[in-house]
Amino acid sequence: WQTAIELAEGNIGGLVGVLVDISEQKTLERELAKSQEQYHALANNLQVALSSMSDGIFIIDGELNYVAFNQRYVDLLGFPDGLVREGGAVAEVTEFAAKRGDYGNQFEGDIDDIVSGRLKQLSSDKAYVIENVTPTGRIVEYRGSPIDGGGYVSIMHDVTERKKAEEALEQAHETIKMQRDRMEDELNVGREIQMSMIPLNFPPFPDHDEFSIFAALEPAREVGGDFYDFFFVDDDRLCLCIGDVSGKGVPSALFMAVTKTLIKSRAMDDTSTAGILTHVNAELAADNKSSMFVTVFLAILNFKTGELVYTNAGHNPPYLRRKGGSLRRLDVRHGPVVGALPGLAYRQDSATVSAGDMLFMYTDGVTEERNRAGELFSERKLATLLGSQGTASVESAVQATVAAVREFRGAGDQEDDVTVLAVQFQGSSMADPNAVFRVTAQNDLSEIAMVVGKFQEFASKRGLPLELGRRISVIFDDLLNNVISYAFPDGEGHEIEIRTELADNRLTVTISDDGIPFNPLGAGVPDTSLPLESRAIGGLGIHLVRNLVDEVSYQRRIGRNVLTLVKRIDANDGTS
Repeated sequence: WQTAIELAEGNIGGLVGVLVDISEQKTLERELAKSQEQYHALANNLQVALSSMSDGIFIIDGELNYVAFNQRYVDLLGFPDGLVREGGAVAEVTEFAAKRGDYGNQFEGDIDDIVSGRLKQLSSDKAYVIENVTPTGRIVEYRGSPIDGGGYVSIMHDVTERKKAEEALEQAHETIKMQRDRMEDELNVGREIQMSMIPLNFPPFPDHDEFSIFAALEPAREVGGDFYDFFFVDDDRLCLCIGDVSGKGVPSALFMAVTKTLIKSRAMDDTSTAGILTHVNAELAADNKSSMFVTVFLAILNFKTGELVYTNAGHNPPYLRRKGGSLRRLDVRHGPVVGALPGLAYRQDSATVSAGDMLFMYTDGVTEERNRAGELFSERKLATLLGSQGTASVESAVQATVAAVREFRGAGDQEDDVTVLAVQFQGSSMADPNAVFRVTAQNDLSEIAMVVGKFQEFASKRGLPLELGRRISVIFDDLLNNVISYAFPDGEGHEIEIRTELADNRLTVTISDDGIPFNPLGAGVPDTSLPLESRAIGGLGIHLVRNLVDEVSYQRRIGRNVLTLVKRIDANDGTS
């Protein structure tokens, strides 16, 4: 810096100069310029960064003016171009949104006052999270945080898809819960059906001391359709069955109910276990769209003679435990499961049980139960358990088995129904198989003499009173003559089955034929007081038969006429 020097007397000329060091100033100016360049570069980079973000973002200062924002923010809220600008007041944007109705019914007073209140809330020193639905229908989550020195930075994240996913997941959970509840209800209903269909009162037949019976069924959480049943088919025979239906829940329980009903209904007319299951299979397989099936073990015990007839249709082989403790596994299977294939013909076997022998039946829930190590209870463990029980009663045998399976399982979940049925033959005067007389006659009148002769041999061996033998011979002569003469109009050869059983001072005679249906007991009682020429033809023979025995009954069983007669043996017959 310089200037001219002036004196009072005149201008003598010359300069005065001052030197100032501005190095630091220049340095500062350069640094300032550099900072400005860096700021602009940073601002440019920030704008680039903001533009590339998938979330909306805006920054406001302490005066509630926009410092920065990106286009995503504008697009999400559907603001018109130019409304949001750097340095522009947030109040303008908020007021526009309020008037447009972005905030629903939250604004009920003067918009200016409300906008001012929202801005005051926004400018507090606390972070905030707000969820809102934009005018474009998107669900947006605002997350804002205060900036040192005043102002806010806020990020808007579009959570629409996440919310939809959460809603769909919640609906799926609700659907699963409803399905689980419905399944639980179905299982409960299935269990109620199952338990209501089986006999639970023991002893079931307190008036009968020829046998004892006990059973138990512990259903799993998911009902498997196990069942058991026992009932009389006539005065001397008890039907026993146990089964396991495929599937779970109500369908399984209903299939079980149908199977059990079919067995019981058929057994009233058919005492052949093979015939019963052949019929039941045909009925179940005829319209089995669900492809369900059932394993069945079916037996008929003559508790007067000890004769046991049985058929195993794909079921676990039961055990016959003799009085001395020895075990016999009835391991012959007489056909596959019931209900799966039409047109099957099942077979049967027979055995003779003695006083003290026990038939022990069970389902695979016993032998296939697992412990925590994954091991099966197994047939071997069951056989060992049964063999160690000696002369245990049916109740103790059943309860010990169920308890052993439960202990073996431990704290684990029960996988399948556990079902056990046991019957013990106590013995009777008919335990001797020689007390049964059987003969088959052809439909020829000459066969009557053969039948009478064989019966007389039987009566002599059994020491029957002579008078009783004569009565039965007369009955055979009359009834067989009637059957042979009138039951077979086709003229072809037929067989007539005659069976006589002696038990407890009672003689039971059964005559069975496959002739045309005819109930001889339907004829009225003839009036013997009338002269012969005034009486109706017929009826005298059956009248005579009625007077020779104590009981007489007729049934039509599966294409056969079955006539049953019972004669009690007492002192009046000359017995001692």
